[in-house]
Amino acid sequence: MMNRKIKLSAISLALVSQFTLLGNAYALDGITDNDYLEIKTRTIFFDREYDETPDKDSNTLAQALELNYQSGKISDWFKIGLSAYGVANINSTGTDNAPGIMPDDPNDENNVESAFGKIGQAYVEVLPTEGLSLKLGYQKTKQMFFSTSTSRAIPSSFRGLTGSYQALDSVKVYGYAFDQWSGRNSDEWTDFAADTDGPQIDLIWGVGAQFKQGKFSADVEYMVSDDYLKKFGLRGSYVDTIGQGKLKLSGGYFTSSDNGALFAESGDKNIDGIESNDGSVWFLDADYKVHAFSLGVAFSQTGEIWIEDNYKGDHGSNPLPTRAPIGPDFTNANESVWLARVGVDFGKLNSSFDGLTTKITYAKGTDIENAADASKGEAEEKFFAIDTRYKLPMVKGLSLRYLYADYQSTEIGSVQGVKGDNVDHRVYIDYSFKF
Repeated sequence: MMNRKIKLSAISLALVSQFTLLGNAYALDGITDNDYLEIKTRTIFFDREYDETPDKDSNTLAQALELNYQSGKISDWFKIGLSAYGVANINSTGTDNAPGIMPDDPNDENNVESAFGKIGQAYVEVLPTEGLSLKLGYQKTKQMFFSTSTSRAIPSSFRGLTGSYQALDSVKVYGYAFDQWSGRNSDEWTDFAADTDGPQIDLIWGVGAQFKQGKFSADVEYMVSDDYLKKFGLRGSYVDTIGQGKLKLSGGYFTSSDNGALFAESGDKNIDGIESNDGSVWFLDADYKVHAFSLGVAFSQTGEIWIEDNYKGDHGSNPLPTRAPIGPDFTNANESVWLARVGVDFGKLNSSFDGLTTKITYAKGTDIENAADASKGEAEEKFFAIDTRYKLPMVKGLSLRYLYADYQSTEIGSVQGVKGDNVDHRVYIDYSFKF
């Protein structure tokens, strides 16, 4: 069994990467002719400002390095993969010194580690027949309800088994089962848990299917977080040409429900006081793209609170178009959400701006109730966000991103999932070099 604390110093990781580069250039041919080797760097800056509690303001500048390797097919039936991650804290200020970027360090006066490293992926992918894939080990993953987060310096990853089978040209079925994880700001592999110091969740598993044919696509998934929570989701979309552009219509329905004794013991503040759950949320979405522009509107309606988190410390995968890009879930009890967005691809307006895009989003959630007892609180919330990205055409593999998000709420009494007013500034500078 791999040690739960698989650590690699950031300096050692950098040296390993440099030697790998030299080896690849001068000596190594790889295990197969189709080996894949990638060096990724990310410079990340987060600045968080709280309107009502400025003493919680914080910012962090950090540097991350990834070394990702995957072999080609070995003996025509399996591949191996390995990823090593390292993060160095360049500067942090404020009481919350490294918001979701660096691990806590109780022995440091700034309460964060200066650097950390780890093995993030180590897996074997078995390919026994055409269309069938089974991946065993430490890995990244992406499903409707259970996915790797890539919004910090390094991605989160999980230990377990994933499998998929392309049954027909239009149908794909898949499944997954995991028993440990390593967070996007963690240097450890730990058990899943409903509470930080509480009993562990032994297994999280799920099954699903995807369908795509012509203008139609749909997917369905069922997920179980053992003795804690279970979820079901169904969504579909239709795309057609309207005038000079393309219109995409989407809709979906999702449920969450308690699944055992661990639910009542959860330390998740978003479900504080809730002893059982029979949550649901549905959405409708329309998006029209024409030339350099995209326009969209979406609506979602929650019944009993729909729970995003699959275990303590995880934000889960939120499949709703009305979700906030940063922070709150916008799936509180009885919440109605309207969202509008507009996007621009500046490269289609002027070739001098190839690779530059921006999306502006505004959403408002109303009629929110306390999920345990409606008489204890009500609220409204809204957010405004600008997401600008630039893939520099003059430097292959280099991209920039600036994300601005302003969240505000009005709360009477107490509502679990509503947060205090805050503004986030996030900057990502990513560079990827592939061999």
